[in-house]
Amino acid sequence: MTAPRRPARRARPRGASGARRWPARLAAVVLLALVIPVAGGSAAGAAIRGGLVERIARPDSSTGSPRSSTASSTDESGGSLPSSPGSASSSTGPGNRVTVTVDEVQAPAAGSSVVSVQGTLSTSGPQPLTDLRMSLSIGSPAVTSRGRLETLAENGEARPQPSYRQLPLSGGQSTQPLSDPPVQGADPVRFMITSDLGASALPVRVGVYPLRVKVTGSVGGQPVAPLGVAYTFLVRSSGQQQRTPVAVVLPLADQPRLRSDGLLTDNELADEVKPTGRLYRLLDAARSTVTAEGRPAVTLAVDPTLVQALQIMTNPDGYHYASPGGGADGVKEPQSSDAAQFLNDIKNFADAGGGVFALPYGDADLAALVHAQKLDTVSYAVNTGQVVLAALLKREPAQMASVAYPVDGLADTATVDVLRQLKVGTVLLDDRILRPGSAVPYTPSATYELPTSAGPIRALATDHRLAEIATSFDGRADGPSAGVVLTHFRADLAMITAEQSEPRFQVLALPRGWNPPTDDWAKQVLGAIDSDYSVPVPLDGGAGQNQSPARRGVLVYPADAQARELPVTYLDAVASVRDEALALGPVLCPPPKATRTCRIDRVDPMSNALVTATSVAWRGGAWSTVCR
Repeated sequence: MTAPRRPARRARPRGASGARRWPARLAAVVLLALVIPVAGGSAAGAAIRGGLVERIARPDSSTGSPRSSTASSTDESGGSLPSSPGSASSSTGPGNRVTVTVDEVQAPAAGSSVVSVQGTLSTSGPQPLTDLRMSLSIGSPAVTSRGRLETLAENGEARPQPSYRQLPLSGGQSTQPLSDPPVQGADPVRFMITSDLGASALPVRVGVYPLRVKVTGSVGGQPVAPLGVAYTFLVRSSGQQQRTPVAVVLPLADQPRLRSDGLLTDNELADEVKPTGRLYRLLDAARSTVTAEGRPAVTLAVDPTLVQALQIMTNPDGYHYASPGGGADGVKEPQSSDAAQFLNDIKNFADAGGGVFALPYGDADLAALVHAQKLDTVSYAVNTGQVVLAALLKREPAQMASVAYPVDGLADTATVDVLRQLKVGTVLLDDRILRPGSAVPYTPSATYELPTSAGPIRALATDHRLAEIATSFDGRADGPSAGVVLTHFRADLAMITAEQSEPRFQVLALPRGWNPPTDDWAKQVLGAIDSDYSVPVPLDGGAGQNQSPARRGVLVYPADAQARELPVTYLDAVASVRDEALALGPVLCPPPKATRTCRIDRVDPMSNALVTATSVAWRGGAWSTVCR
């Protein structure tokens, strides 16, 4: 394949890479850790134990790795890219002695007008609560835009406030007495309130309405109103609208754990792929979704180095991982049945018609490599990633979907151009950087066309709002509940449908490193897409469903995105040592040993380990762990 043409090297923002010397020093640490073990012996073991790959801890985040967060990105003019607000489920201001947490909103079933809300009540005040009563009110008018929905999700009392109408309860009363009030220090008290929407007209297609749950009563014998308030949303659907097709991309990725001597850097993958492990739960959720045609609806973006690490763990003779007390040979573990099952599940997923595409080998930092003009590494990472995954799925590389998902969906025109030169047909980009040529007052179709030097490329705008809502539930006691987040997620999907009568294809690309806080959260998110107003579709099928031709988009690369890339000086050092490692080929495999087998066994592991040194996993916060 012809090497991609080199784009002009872009100037890095001043001060973006910090001190000029530390990237080179850090590169030396990484390279020693990755390359020296090939020689074997105790010195090699000592080198790897002092290296970067042994000293990076997984960030504890349900929304993905903080090293690649886009929440504070700025565009090229210096303005901030918008970040979606969170979901507010309760109000605990000075006048609110009761925390009302909504767990679930049950919208009316077909032919019904009954709505119910479930949740919990708690208090931190010492004074007794008496005469508690609860009411449910619906706001009007219906929410008019996704922007307004975000505002109300963050602050239910934001102005202009909706006009609330108190709903009659199922027993005919206007309020519901609470005989079991919450007590300080005790477990929260569960509640369920059911109301009838009455004969109010259904929306023509679908409508999203604010809901308010209010608690009144007395504190220490003195009436207080309200004691607590919570805001949420109700989706009402006529069932007559065309549903919005939504494709979901779910990465199965992990930080690089392959060493050039065949050891793994640690044994954390064993926990990741066992039942209840992070990767297991993600793949299990993907397998639970099906389209109307019976094929899996989710598209998997698979890390090829993860595949290789798991294949090592399936060795019948067991595998070894590095440990301070393990010596040069590391710690031996028996063959992992969980790793074998995980790989088999990926194959079965693909055989059932599920979409699967490869992330670049090592999940290489594509944008950083392009800006450092390491195009040979970009080409190797993209092509080798496809080869590794194709071998797992027992397909030819040419049969693999040619899709690129840069970390956080961030890439500039130079990176997209190089990807197209490498025969990538589709690139996933955050919708905040991929914009329609002219502003529109609704959520446009995700499908765009971008010009490149190698011809047009299909660009799919990934919806950042849907992704941020889906990953905003983190399981913390002081955060939004699963029910509130799921209701917000459904409301946002409904608003997309409500904006226009014709459906527009949408893409939800979940972040790398997403760690759903409960065993079933990923399944709940994916299951919520199959509704009266949205429908799951595969990535390769949704763009053609009732869609107008792709429009030209405008790509705006955030100014601080490049500042978060791996530094050019670091990548220069990696490339230099990789060149030296490749130059060792004739030494490690001299005639008559200069066979393909010798190169695969002795040279390729060094080269591949150095490609993983360019992984996006080593961005940002990972540096400080090593440089201390």
